Formats: sequence, C-alpha cells, structure tokens
Amino acid sequence: MTMVELPSRMWGGLVALRIASSVSCLLYLVLAVVDLVSHTHPHVAVTAAFSVASGLVCGVVSRIADRVEDPRTVELLLVVLCLVPLADVLAGIAVLHDITITSLLNVTFLVFGVLTVRWQVLGALLLGGGMLWLLEVHLLGFPADDVRGHVQQLLLRMVLSCVVFKIRDRLDQELTRTGEALDEQALALSRTRELHGRELSRFRSMFHSSPVGIFVSDMDGVILDANEATGRILGVPREQLIGTLAEGYVHPDERLSAEMVRKRRAHMHLSGPISAERRVVRGDGTEITLNLWATAITGPEGEAWVLSHVDDVTSRKVMERDLIRSRDGLRAVADISSASQRGLDPRPVAVAHLERLAGAVHVSIAEPLDDQTLVITGCTKPELRGVQVDLTEQSVSGDVWRSGKPMFIADAPHDPRVNPALLGLVDLTSMMWQPVGEADSRVALVTIGWPQNVATVGAIERDAVRTVAAELGSALVAERLRRQLEERSRVDPLTGLMNRRGWDHSVADMLAQSRRTGSPFVLAVADLDHFKQFNDEFGHLEGDILLSGFAAAANATVRDVDVMARWGGEEFAIALRDCDLSDARPVLERIRAAVPAGRTCSIGFATIRPGESVEECMRRADEALYRAKSMGRDRIEYSHDDAGASAQTARPGRTGRTGRLSDRT
Repeated sequence: MTMVELPSRMWGGLVALRIASSVSCLLYLVLAVVDLVSHTHPHVAVTAAFSVASGLVCGVVSRIADRVEDPRTVELLLVVLCLVPLADVLAGIAVLHDITITSLLNVTFLVFGVLTVRWQVLGALLLGGGMLWLLEVHLLGFPADDVRGHVQQLLLRMVLSCVVFKIRDRLDQELTRTGEALDEQALALSRTRELHGRELSRFRSMFHSSPVGIFVSDMDGVILDANEATGRILGVPREQLIGTLAEGYVHPDERLSAEMVRKRRAHMHLSGPISAERRVVRGDGTEITLNLWATAITGPEGEAWVLSHVDDVTSRKVMERDLIRSRDGLRAVADISSASQRGLDPRPVAVAHLERLAGAVHVSIAEPLDDQTLVITGCTKPELRGVQVDLTEQSVSGDVWRSGKPMFIADAPHDPRVNPALLGLVDLTSMMWQPVGEADSRVALVTIGWPQNVATVGAIERDAVRTVAAELGSALVAERLRRQLEERSRVDPLTGLMNRRGWDHSVADMLAQSRRTGSPFVLAVADLDHFKQFNDEFGHLEGDILLSGFAAAANATVRDVDVMARWGGEEFAIALRDCDLSDARPVLERIRAAVPAGRTCSIGFATIRPGESVEECMRRADEALYRAKSMGRDRIEYSHDDAGASAQTARPGRTGRTGRLSDRT
C-alpha cells in the first residue's frame, strides 16, 4: 500500500516510521560495536547485547514498515519503535547503576513527539515512561537531589515533546492538503489531455480529408504538417513538403527574405488573420496563383505557429488578365474581393456589377439549400430572395447545375426547357445561366436576364460574367469557411449544443427582442444530479455519453426559437422566448424527464425583469437551482423574486397549466 492509500493522518507517521526504524537499526548496531571495542565499563557485554537486541527489533520494524497495509499496524509499529529506546535507557540505568543516563531519556521523550500520531498514544508513552523511570530510580536508591533535578528535566522534555508533536501534526495536515490538491490537479490535467487528444484526432481527420490545401508552419516558415490537397496543389508529395520552407515555393520575383517572413508572422500573432494572393512555382516548374488565408495558432507546447489555407485560383487569374481591357470587369473583381476580405456580403456587389457588365435588368444568385434545392440569396429584385428552385424538376437551372456548362437562350418564353414558374416571377425574354464552381464543388448558379430579345452575348461579356462568377465563387467559399469556423467556435464539441460564447450571442438577441416587444422571457439552469458520483462509478466516457444523451433529448423538447447551451460541466442553460413562469414549467418538466439512464436533474428558473441583465437573471435562476438541490434534487424551483410565482409550487412530476410552449411534443 502506498502512502496515498493510508488515512491522511498516517502519512507523516509512515514516513517517520520508515526513516526512524532504518536509522535506529544501524545506530544500535554501531553502538554495540563501539561498546565492544572501547570496553569502557565492566558490563560492556550486557550493554552491547541490549544494543544488538534493540537494533534487531528496529530492523524487524523496518522490514514490516516496507510492506505495511493497515493503518493500525503503522501505529503499533510506531509504538514499538518508541518503546525500544525507552527500554534501552531503563536497562542501561539498571545495569550501570548510573542515573546520568537519564539524559538519554530526555532525547527519547522528544522522539515520542516525532513518531506518535495521536495525543492518547503520546500521553501514554510519556506518562508510562516517566512512571517506570521513577519506580526504577526509587528501587535503585539514587539520592533525592539527583532524582529531583532529573525530574525537572524530564517534565521539560515532556512539554517539548508535546510541542514537537503539535508542530509535526500541523505539518502532516499541510502535507495532506497539498497532496490532495496535487491529486486534483493531476486528475484535471489528465482530463484535459484526454479531451485534447480527442480534439486533436478530430482536427487531424478534418485536416487530412479537407479538399482545401491546409498546412501548418512555424515562425520561420518551415512546414510542420500539410494535407494531401496541399501536395496536389503544389505538385509535390505531402511527405516531401514537411520540413521545407513555405516561402521556397513562392515565385522568385515575390519571395520574401527570412527576416521579413518572421516579421510578418510576428505581426500576424498581434493583428489577426491575413489573406493574400501569391504566385508559386509547382514541383513540375509550372507557375500558378494561390489564394492564401493564414491565421496565428498556438502549438501543443505553447509554440507560435501559423495555420494556412491555400486555393489554386490560377484559372480565375487568367480570366482576370484576359479582361484587363474592361475597367468595369476589374472593378467588379476588386469590389467583390474587397467585400469578402472585409467580411461583407459579396452577393449585392456581384449582382450590381453583373447587371452593369451584361447590360441586363435581372441578375440572381442561387445557392444550394440541399442536394435537390437551390435558394435565391441575391437578386436585383429583393422580393425574390428566398425563392427556391427544385433541381429534381426538368429545367435549364437543373441542367446547368448538373452539367456545369453555361447556357444562353435568346427566346426563353418559347423554350420548353425554361421553367414557366420562373418566367412568372420575372418578365424576361433572353436569359443566361452561369454555374459557379467546379463540378465537385459547385457553390452557386447565376441567372441573368434581358427584357428584350438578345441575339447573342459577346465574348467580352461572357468572359466578364465568367470572371465575376469565379471571383464570387471564391468569395462564397471564403465566407462559408469563415462561417464554419465561427460556428465551430460557438458549439460545444461534446454535446453539439451552444457553448458559453454562442449562448451570450443568442441570448443577447433574444433579450433585445423581448425588450422591443415586451414579451416575457425565461432563463433556466439545469444540473445533472450526482454527476460526479456517476463519473467516479462508471468512468468519464460514460459520463460524456450521459451528457451528450441528455443534451440531445432535452434539446428536442424545446422550440427552434428557444436556446439551450452547455453552461459548463454538467450544467445546462435554457432560454425560453415569449414565455412566463407558468408556460415554462411544462417545458422544464419535459427537460427534467429527458435525463437518460435513470438519472435525474434539478432545475432553477426565473423570468427576466424590466431593465435586468442576463447575468442578474441567471444569478437568480442559479439560486433557485441550489434551492432545488438542497430540497432533495430531481425537482424544479423558480426564483422567489418573481412576482406572482408563489402559485407555482415546485414538486417533481407537476406539469403546470398549458401554454404556448407546452403544446410542443
């Protein structure tokens, strides 16, 4: 058994036992040898024998202490170890008939204070040792004056022994608290490492399967890791990229010095992500243009790294060079790129430029809602935004989307391939469809229309439309990537619910809507009962399964307009829109009943009051939660600060009156 497995008050005693028994064994054997060699008195053989016996007893105690498994055994061995010097001193006084040996008894009493672990044992040893000494000196007839002087010294040593015991006991307590704190920190570190391992595995899976080129480099620009897509873009096997300088693939005319690379990367860690276009030379010697997006990240050991995304935009750049004569075309590309880099919606910019470049009156951008549906996200007519296009129906939009080939129809109203429903929304004669993106990564469909009959679209106009569509595609891909990154930053990876960041953003919007309309607004905190005990009994993996199962079941009981988030640990936060206390109770009862595996939860809730902040309302809900915990758990409690709430008594199983929210199943 290790010291950690013993009761905390035995830790110091076990340490003292192991050290003192080993040292005492060696000391007594040395004393026996010294007595035999020096021969300072006629009873040397007897005293040497006592020393040997004492050393053997200490040696046996030392061997037992190494394998001790019982706290009582530890305490018994400590008492035995204390009795050995007491017996040795009393025997020496008797054999040598020398009361001055009592000075060794003073040291023995101090040893009692170091080795004993309880006041009762210390008192018994001091009292018993003192009584035995008095009896012995009385029987041996030592002078009263000598006895009186030694009694005073022994009493002083007894007091000092108690002081030593108190100091050592205090040190044991501090050691115990320190050990428990270290154990908790070690457990927390283990959990953090386990979570980090899962996140790292998930990241590596996305990293290597991504169709976008992604690589990680250090502050010198040395590539530490890269996915297969980066190797395909640069024309170099992924394994050969590792350990090379990223700047080494840049065109010599644009290549930066090592010092400039470090300065830019250091600036990135201070100012945030950057995006740029770089000319690079592939492994086969061909020159391509990449769109680079880079952001500063921190490595597992705190290293300063850079995460970069690269996309081959050579085709788009070729189109841009072909349209150098068209000022409007270049301005369109620049404006869309600028809007994208500033985080603005590039769709209105693209619609305006396409309308001007093509001389058209109608431009719409449709993006995939799912595999079978497109939805209009940008249009010259705002009322058409949100209109859906069914790709399963026979139509020009579906054909162009699937084939990836642009199409122009001069007389759309009389062409059977054009969907009549589309013509009913727009009064057009000639129409053009331009897909955005490649076949395996189509991102949008641009539709352009003219009210008059247009015989054909010129090459410059076609190239202009194609170029703007390509730039729009890059902007939409970048927007989608940013949105995905932002969404991931607001989602708890274990439960799939919002995290604290997502909660703060959503509830702020809900609070603003509540203040505008004056509608009621309820906040609640749910906490799984005895979750730590569940974790300790079944393990953290089962704990994670319980958390994710509860999150899924509970989230299914609320409406889409409501918000549920993981507040931290086993706590969950719920925001119920357009809801008062009586409306909230049935919903919260369903959430309370949604805990899987026969487990339970407690819930506290409160209605947000006029002028009250979310934090203040959550504090009241949290107080109600703690009241639910203190009243037996597996129940729902409201905030007593809410006026009129007293009619709703929180008892497990109560459903309350029906309301808007309770109708949802």
